[in-house]
Amino acid sequence: DVDVLAPRTPAIERLMSSLVDRAKSLDPRDRKKDNMLSIATDGRKGSLDMRLLDASAPDDPNSKVNKCVAKVLDIAKARPGVTQMIFSDLGVNPTQSRASLSADAIKDMADMNDVAPGVGGFHLYKDIIDKLVAGGIPRDQIADFSKLDDAKKEAAQEAMRQGKIRVAIGSTEKMGTGVNVQDKLAAMHT
Repeated sequence: DVDVLAPRTPAIERLMSSLVDRAKSLDPRDRKKDNMLSIATDGRKGSLDMRLLDASAPDDPNSKVNKCVAKVLDIAKARPGVTQMIFSDLGVNPTQSRASLSADAIKDMADMNDVAPGVGGFHLYKDIIDKLVAGGIPRDQIADFSKLDDAKKEAAQEAMRQGKIRVAIGSTEKMGTGVNVQDKLAAMHT
């Protein structure tokens, strides 16, 4: 196990402060307005990449996601014959820019940062895949398990066992139980 730490940025500091404020102002009679689950989820999203809360946020080179991408690339360069898995249960669906939403929609969200998935905006899996490709891993050697049906999932697993797919990305549900790819597996990033 290797822990990769991301520094606490001013954006994370602001997010943490806003989460504390939201928690203090919860109304136990109106959980639709805001609730601890939403607050905790926003904390998890922001700790990975602030763009999961707002697609227009800048791409922080020190985010946990970018640190993960760098680690995957380091391992891929140092050990070209191995495979790796990236697990993320957040960011499966795109996040819209807050700027693309109406003022009323933002107000209705009660500053919960619970932005509905949209066609445009920030897509975590796509961002990771694009950065891996830019870092030298061919696109056909990266499997996005979130898009695979059962037959393609089995084919991707076989390709990983053979080392033809070097990186797989997906959720715990898609890549957890029943995914047998440990033959050449060097790292799992969570």
